[in-house]
Amino acid sequence: MSLRLALAPLALAALLLLAGSPLAVRLPGTRPQRWVFAFVAGAVTFHFWLGLLQLLGVHWSVTALLPLVLPALLARGRAGRPGPTAPFGWGDALALVCLLGFAALAWTLWITTPDFVYQWGVKAHRFFLAGRIDYRYLQEVPAWMVHPDYPHLFSELMTATATLGGGWREEPLLLWSPLLALLLVVAAREALVGVALPPRRLQLVVAALGVGLGAFGIGHQMAGAADWLVALALTAAVPLLLAQPTTVVDAQLGACAALAASSKQEGASLAALLVVAQLGRHRVQRAGWRPWGVAALVAPTAVVVVWMRTMIARYQLAPTFHLTVPDLGRLRVALAAMVEAAATPAWLGLPFLLLLLPFLLAVRRVRPVALVALVQLSIYVAIFGAQPADTRLLVLNSFQRLALHLLPATVAAAAIAWLGEPAATDGGEATLSGGTAGGGRAGPVDHPGDGGGAHLDHLGDDRDGDLAGGVAADGQADGSA
Repeated sequence: MSLRLALAPLALAALLLLAGSPLAVRLPGTRPQRWVFAFVAGAVTFHFWLGLLQLLGVHWSVTALLPLVLPALLARGRAGRPGPTAPFGWGDALALVCLLGFAALAWTLWITTPDFVYQWGVKAHRFFLAGRIDYRYLQEVPAWMVHPDYPHLFSELMTATATLGGGWREEPLLLWSPLLALLLVVAAREALVGVALPPRRLQLVVAALGVGLGAFGIGHQMAGAADWLVALALTAAVPLLLAQPTTVVDAQLGACAALAASSKQEGASLAALLVVAQLGRHRVQRAGWRPWGVAALVAPTAVVVVWMRTMIARYQLAPTFHLTVPDLGRLRVALAAMVEAAATPAWLGLPFLLLLLPFLLAVRRVRPVALVALVQLSIYVAIFGAQPADTRLLVLNSFQRLALHLLPATVAAAAIAWLGEPAATDGGEATLSGGTAGGGRAGPVDHPGDGGGAHLDHLGDDRDGDLAGGVAADGQADGSA
């Protein structure tokens, strides 16, 4: 195997970071947090760009991918100074070792998920040979095999990786799963850094996440699965759902929602929940509305969904699922099977942490995160009860992967709610992106009696501008009085 092919996943990841950097460099947060958001925004930009090439009839090639660097080259304005991150510790080292083990075994093809063999990988190979999304092929193959009505971002990532590498080999493509798992751990870690979690507790949570995700990736054979993208979308959204609603936060959440919608069918409901949650937060906090903020929040997901629905209708792609009204008998079977699936050795018992979600609703600080995750979990349960199939078999074959969508964000939210020092957790809503009315840096808002917010001083608005210069046109954050 050539070195070019082996390094192709890292080359594409770097290309996505450049594509998303204009949205990330002006955002508050730590430098690793910006890398995560740059990747999220870059992946969405990449998905839109390939869709445009498809529309124009341009075949995907190395040359066709190079314009993705233009946003970074054309971006103007001074980058805001990132906030300080926590020093590298023992928990980070343990997490990194576990994820490197995941990557090493993924390279051997020993832990390849069947979904790669029968769905994501086979579609990516076909797209690579065709130089585009081959909708005629998707029309011809059995729907149960390749899920032609699923979003194509994960297959597109692998197609572009093979294109940059100059050939098709499965080993480099499977590295996307450990790479996404690493971004997941970084996203959760930096969310905890942002709320000043004590160092020992921070390292404990990072170690637990790294060991858990690495063990599950290996034990459940998750190399080549798209579920990592859905989990990344929700985990990257955690600090945004803690922050004061502003135009720039709306743009970030819009990118996270679009990433979820581009990844899997389950991501569409998660994207809708993220958008609705942010709209609700604007209303509850009386943060005010700005047209650019609403557009940045809603438009990316709308474009993803409308484009996919249009292609499904145009090519009459067969639906994957046939749902009925949820049946109480199936729901009972599903709940029992979920307990059985949560106890799988590969997950080390971590899915039982999802039982914390109802209790997290009592903590106002993390209530938006808990509400989004709990409703998404309820949607999964409802689908189990509404699908005319062997319910127990369906749950045992899928719930372990669906739990991955919610677990990292749930762990981060629980740590924020209950593991912070009293001085860092008493107060109110954290302000991730907004300045104070007087133009100073943001501090905690006093909400007596709430166990919520944290002081995110180092994440204050740098007032460098944002989408259409809308975050602080008058020196204030959106909606600040």
